[in-house]
Amino acid sequence: MEIRAAREGEQEEIIDLLAEVFATQCRPRYASQIYQDSSYRLEQSRVGLVNGKIVSHLRISDRVVCVGDTEVKLAGVGMVVTQEDYRQRGYASALIMDAISYMEKHDYDLSLLFTTIQPFYQNFGWSAFPQTTVELPLELEEAFPLSPWNCRQFEIGTDLQSVIQIYQKCHHSGSIVRSPHYWHDGYARRVGVIPSLVIEDSGQILAYANLCLGVDDSGTDPFLAQGYPNLREVGWTPDRPESLLVLSRAILNQAIQQKTSKLMGHLSLHHPLIVMLIRESQST
Repeated sequence: MEIRAAREGEQEEIIDLLAEVFATQCRPRYASQIYQDSSYRLEQSRVGLVNGKIVSHLRISDRVVCVGDTEVKLAGVGMVVTQEDYRQRGYASALIMDAISYMEKHDYDLSLLFTTIQPFYQNFGWSAFPQTTVELPLELEEAFPLSPWNCRQFEIGTDLQSVIQIYQKCHHSGSIVRSPHYWHDGYARRVGVIPSLVIEDSGQILAYANLCLGVDDSGTDPFLAQGYPNLREVGWTPDRPESLLVLSRAILNQAIQQKTSKLMGHLSLHHPLIVMLIRESQST
């Protein structure tokens, strides 16, 4: 097998391979990762070829994350695939070794991937750690009184800059350092980075949430339908802590309206929003 960086003109072959192995419904997401992610570089698509045909693929994604107050260069590893007829021949392992060499050569501090086959990747030096999921059963029937603040749908044209500023200030939102390009990328929108609702007071946006409630997931990308919780991201203004209370009630009101029986999110049990949601909903 020949291992090298992908070349111009091979993008569609890579996307076809990913869609064939995983699910045809995933194709738009894979296409957006290549064509609508401003951080994508052809050299970071590592491919394995047999007789000129791409049979295996792995992508390295450039990211910067905060560990405490320190920014570190992170290599996200994903889109790892081998065509079924070529498995059990060591092709994926060879690609991973190639990716490790690439990451070491380009001075990444850290590498991260999500997988259900942890022992395989542990053979190459990755360590497994748990991902926490909080599940909040809801039995609320009565909505919370409307706040004098305005809760409305997010408008990307007018609200994005305010959301970006909140994200940068609020350490509870996420650890990825997002560039302006990241927020505008079609890929970020496809995987649910863009908020669904905002809270504003006197025309100033003070909090936001990314909720996915009451959506028919049949026939959609199975990763987006099953792998993502319905409470995906929140942010609020740290020097206006009351915005967290207004946001939590707005989230619960939307859940009541959509007759959602539970909220789920990849958040710590001690996350301020979870603590507030438990208190306001009197749930567990």
